Amino acid sequence: MVQALLLRFQPPNLDVLPLYIVLLATFPPVLWLLRRSPTLALGASAALYGLTWQFDWKFATYPDGAWFFNPLAWQLIFTFGAWCALGGAARLARLIHSWPVLSLAVAYLVFSFAISLTWYSPALDRRVPVLVKIAPDLTDAQLDAVRQKGRAEVRAILTSEQLPKFEEFLKRMDEERKRNGPKPPPH
Repeated sequence: MVQALLLRFQPPNLDVLPLYIVLLATFPPVLWLLRRSPTLALGASAALYGLTWQFDWKFATYPDGAWFFNPLAWQLIFTFGAWCALGGAARLARLIHSWPVLSLAVAYLVFSFAISLTWYSPALDRRVPVLVKIAPDLTDAQLDAVRQKGRAEVRAILTSEQLPKFEEFLKRMDEERKRNGPKPPPH
């Protein structure tokens, strides 16, 4: 019980709730700074984000491990949203609505769509240069862990009538993955 109150115990499928608690508990001083010096607040938030990645800062969980949603990293999105709501979006309006930014956004969407198609088509996968595949630098073990977590979360919300159909779907997906073979690591 003590570990839950300290936000160190995080039951499956509820790990986002402690993130919200920490973000909302720390938001009053952030809001105070945003009202007085928005640029400083956003800069401090970006600096904390960078330091979190540089020094691998994480919150510990009980009995072992680290938070899946690290508040030290997610605070940047939260702060950026508040910064935009308090006038930051208006300051960026000309940039956001410019043709270069729109063109870059459309190009990114087309590129992302093309790369995601390679996950389902071995013929397309062979046509994508290896340098492009370096971006999602995940090992098979990491991908499998994400896959298993996602499957467990879906199973938790399905009814007893839906579960057999889902298991059949997973079985077909696993067979397809075995038939196509594992993707080589990007190098």
